[in-house]
Amino acid sequence: VSIQRAEGIAVKRLLILPVLALLFACASPAPLTAERVVNSLKTQGLPIANIQTFDADSDPNKLLGRPSQYVAKANFDDSRLKAPGSTALNTGGSVEVFANTDDLNRRKEYLAKLGQGLPMFVEYHSVAGLALLRLSKNLTPDQAAEYERALKKVVK
Repeated sequence: VSIQRAEGIAVKRLLILPVLALLFACASPAPLTAERVVNSLKTQGLPIANIQTFDADSDPNKLLGRPSQYVAKANFDDSRLKAPGSTALNTGGSVEVFANTDDLNRRKEYLAKLGQGLPMFVEYHSVAGLALLRLSKNLTPDQAAEYERALKKVVK
């Protein structure tokens, strides 16, 4: 009787293992956040410092979480640029994460038009997944390209 019981337990375990594997395989990845993107860029070797994440109250643009706007935002400094510590777009960059591509594309188009109309607002833009990377115009084109390559690696 004990051998039959042991065999029954072994069979049940064999049946449970594929079910558990399927559940873990179907588990959704952690949600994309601006802070996670910036930290991943830093891990890729980019000279990022002074990361500042925002919530709906602290967002300087007062857009975070508002209808058709970004759902997460983080600013950072690039240590190669002068005046680090301000975490403003002129000394590094910003990552904005959106709920959908329509909102992301509207924001990117708005920022591009703003820069075309007022050169003081020119900046680099890169997109990967639902993340918009905004970079200071004070970076060289080669430096901005480093960020774009890294972004494509960390956000699919």
